[in-house]
Amino acid sequence: MDTNLINRRRDEVIQEINLIQKRRSELEKELAELETAERVIARLSGAERSPIGETDERKPETPSGGKPEGIPTMPKMIMEALTAYDPFDGAKPRAVRDWIADCYWSGVKVDSVASILWRMWKRGQLEKKDSHYMLPQNVETADADPTKETPTASLFQPDAQGREAGPGGGT
Repeated sequence: MDTNLINRRRDEVIQEINLIQKRRSELEKELAELETAERVIARLSGAERSPIGETDERKPETPSGGKPEGIPTMPKMIMEALTAYDPFDGAKPRAVRDWIADCYWSGVKVDSVASILWRMWKRGQLEKKDSHYMLPQNVETADADPTKETPTASLFQPDAQGREAGPGGGT
């Protein structure tokens, strides 16, 4: 008879442990969700996180959220970024932003890049096809300045005098 009492109590304890483990699992999931929510809010608001939880949060590069010192101007970074893309297809603002974030400034916002791209296009510094921005195509016209340094400028230079080509094209 005593063994039945012990077995019953053992079953009650196992059941209680299972309930506690289930409750602990639920609480651990909720804790993970709260930590995720805290990281998201901290990232979006720029606020510092409390020391509880993970410490892998990055602080903003500059306290004001502005452009860090020592990097090129935004138009220069944009021009550099566009040289990395196909000159005939160009790039969308998000791709330019990603390039700048990888090379110079991880905190750059796509809205900032897009507005400067648009202004550069309006000033004639860039070309635009649909939503793709690209560097202007340098097409030399017939009335171009022949003394301007270009790959074809030497074609317009007067021939050197007193020198004639020898056999095989040498001088």
